[in-house]
Amino acid sequence: DTDDNVTIAGDLTVTGGDIYALKFRRNGSTTDLIDLTSEDVIDIKTIGTKVTRITQDSFTVNNNSADFDFRVKGLSNSTLFYIDAGVNKVGIGLQPGASSGLLHIKQDTGDTLPALKIEVEGSNAIEVDDISTNQGTLFKVSDTGDVFVGGDLVIPATGRIYLDGSVSPVSCLICNNPLLA
Repeated sequence: DTDDNVTIAGDLTVTGGDIYALKFRRNGSTTDLIDLTSEDVIDIKTIGTKVTRITQDSFTVNNNSADFDFRVKGLSNSTLFYIDAGVNKVGIGLQPGASSGLLHIKQDTGDTLPALKIEVEGSNAIEVDDISTNQGTLFKVSDTGDVFVGGDLVIPATGRIYLDGSVSPVSCLICNNPLLA
């Protein structure tokens, strides 16, 4: 037609050739859904907002920094991995709420594996620092297995502390009474 548009009612079959297009739209829409105007970039949009951008060296979800959530479903968990752009939080096993920490992990009842397991190689350590009040290291596990607690270590009255050495089985300390501490 006069607008350089081609409308096909039915199927289009191409044999032995290529179809070249720069933009794809839903029928009747004036908004591009897939934009291929650059050789190195593919933009996927919804209602005019870029939700995904693919380049030769990156894959970006929520390219316009909008309130656009990202979710990965599992076989039996519809929120296996959930990024909530509206509250800037990440949930594993649940949709994070505004009162969640930056990363919220929910473990299924009866799961015998740890909710969080961190493995490091080499001389790296696991360290949690308080950067908001400059209190320094709050918790650290060194590459040799030493554990450092930078503040008070509070154990509830029903809690236990186990110190297990390799020298003898007697080297285990169990403290159940806060009066003995």
